[in-house]
Amino acid sequence: MGSEIYRTLPVSTCWSASIDERPITEPVGINPHSTMCVLLKLNVQTIEQWVNYNDEVLMEDVRPLRSRFTWVDFGAIHDDLKQNLLSKLPDCGSDHYFKEEIVKILISYGHDILASADEKKMLDVYMTQFVKHRLDETSLGSINGPNMIPASMEAIISLPKEIRFKDNSNGVESCMVCLEDIGTGSVVSTLPCSHIFHSFCISKWLKRSHCCPICRFKMPIAQ
Repeated sequence: MGSEIYRTLPVSTCWSASIDERPITEPVGINPHSTMCVLLKLNVQTIEQWVNYNDEVLMEDVRPLRSRFTWVDFGAIHDDLKQNLLSKLPDCGSDHYFKEEIVKILISYGHDILASADEKKMLDVYMTQFVKHRLDETSLGSINGPNMIPASMEAIISLPKEIRFKDNSNGVESCMVCLEDIGTGSVVSTLPCSHIFHSFCISKWLKRSHCCPICRFKMPIAQ
């Protein structure tokens, strides 16, 4: 059984990680270093979620998994090995403790592999970043109401897209899906009710509900 690590970060970002020993079954080239090297397979994925204040997931966007192989010399002195492993892991924001916990377990696994007489194994590391956008229910209305019917794909695709070249004269507007500013250079879409959102955000929202997040204007649904 692999070791599980989980830590929640501020600003609605969470990272999870799992580490397993596996036989080397994929062609990864020749080990360019010494017999003290261990193969790592680093897998990283981002999952973007839109949640309510009860942490119920309303919408989810799963980005493609990115994987790469790398050899690590586990015979190096501890500090050099630690820094090498830290540099290979993705940036986890300001939570250095999370990455150091992963490195600590990797070093333990790596030394066990080198001391074992079994077949050569690799360390398979999976890291997932969850990016959460917490929706404002006071403006979005009831998320469990009868209007949670997706808009038609034709309606979503036909939404006009434009680049916002200047901010609102009365101040910077906010996208009421992700609750972030709509600044200069943002790609936006305007619903027929005249409410403006980030194009990516409103497209995701309309795949869940055919109603405008602000005024409940009804977009066409699939027949």
